[in-house]
Amino acid sequence: MQKVFSIEIPDEIYIDSWENNLTASFTYDGPETVYAVISRDMDLINISIDPYESDSAFVIDTEKYTILEINAETDTKLAHIICELKNNDYQYEYVDITNHDGSIWPEITNYRLKDYYALYYDIDADPAELKLEPIYNNSWQLPQLIESNNILEKLIYNRDNIEHSEYNSDLIISSIALIEEYIATIATARSWRYEEFDMTEIPSISKSLSKVLANKPIPEPEPIEYPPAVEDDEEQL
Repeated sequence: MQKVFSIEIPDEIYIDSWENNLTASFTYDGPETVYAVISRDMDLINISIDPYESDSAFVIDTEKYTILEINAETDTKLAHIICELKNNDYQYEYVDITNHDGSIWPEITNYRLKDYYALYYDIDADPAELKLEPIYNNSWQLPQLIESNNILEKLIYNRDNIEHSEYNSDLIISSIALIEEYIATIATARSWRYEEFDMTEIPSISKSLSKVLANKPIPEPEPIEYPPAVEDDEEQL
């Protein structure tokens, strides 16, 4: 059967941002029913576009395995991603993207549903069910961006809270401007687009200035508020 469907996608692949309300359309072209095997531990352990044979362990051992039948007409997204996961012949297309440092990243132009979502078995749902969960990469920042933000935070703290000589104050202000300009060039860079990270490209601060910069105080941990003790009114033996 064939069926066209749409699904929400993030503003950018692997990034948890949905403000632009983007969607992507896919065409399901596969069997009317696909199959997923769930273990006794409620793990999704196998998928198939064909029925399992009667002598399959998944069919025989009903105490250990449960086979879910997914109706492609009503659960088209689930059926589609199962077919994608079984298809190893898909041909991605690419376009070259120039990174801030001049290196080249081949960006995919025809992402599949499985690139945006992972298939998992949600045992917390009632009843438990197969679901699609967005795929995020929480390590998207360049190490240069992390380090630059740390430097910037220290400079701003010194500018706003510490009394420095006029000369050093001017150096702090100019250094902030340099770091902010650099951060702007890599703020939208993604770590997976780079084969290596050049930390030496971060604008440097003079050694003399670095020696006089005060560290931002580490906040004291919030005190733990324990509930009041409950007095035992029973007669003590």
